[in-house]
Amino acid sequence: MPIPIADVNPTPKSHRSLITFILIALNILIFVLVQNGLSDHVSQESLLKFGLIPSVFWGENQLPQQYQLFYYPLTLVTHVFLHGDLMHLASNLIILWVFGDNIEQAFGRIGYLVFYLAGGLAAGLLHAYIDAGSVAPLIGASGAISAIGAAYLLLYPRAVLWVLLFWIIPVKLPAWVAIGAWFIYQIYASMAAGEQLVAWWAHIGGFVFGIGYILAFKRQLIDGFYRKLFSKSTDIG
Repeated sequence: MPIPIADVNPTPKSHRSLITFILIALNILIFVLVQNGLSDHVSQESLLKFGLIPSVFWGENQLPQQYQLFYYPLTLVTHVFLHGDLMHLASNLIILWVFGDNIEQAFGRIGYLVFYLAGGLAAGLLHAYIDAGSVAPLIGASGAISAIGAAYLLLYPRAVLWVLLFWIIPVKLPAWVAIGAWFIYQIYASMAAGEQLVAWWAHIGGFVFGIGYILAFKRQLIDGFYRKLFSKSTDIG
């Protein structure tokens, strides 16, 4: 899988990616202070209390009193700020850093923050719907970051990404190739047999939300690459 580690897509010098920086800092602080993430294992209490457990969300199961939030649907948001280990945290935040500055600059700070949180919420809802009986907490910013990746795909498809193939080999790819390959893999992995240790449907939910949001509300920002592509595909000579 291609993991983006940098892009060649500079923002104006006057732009400061404040929300992206705050989101990264907040995720790190929660991981360290709330989840005790620098110890051998993250706090199980944090996962049960703030993670999204589908069977609890739909009312099929109930957590012990000490783990119950006063309003459980809030876990649709709180799960986005939890991570399972340091690698999980680092991989998500690297991708957010690579894509986030450009999308924040394009959407504006408030619009970008709303988009990020809504992407995480959509990801959580789809995961909870697909795996309704699960007792495993959904955690991680991946769904929200998938929405950011979808926006990047539509707004900057020709941007050059530095990616790590198999976490080892650095190569340069156009954004549409790297992100497109990532999404195809999510579809494939979601259909694979066996126990699912990764919430593939949360990734898909965030990505599809991002595509839908751009088409509905930010269509004017879509790169001309797609207009040329579609005009060529519909040219009958």
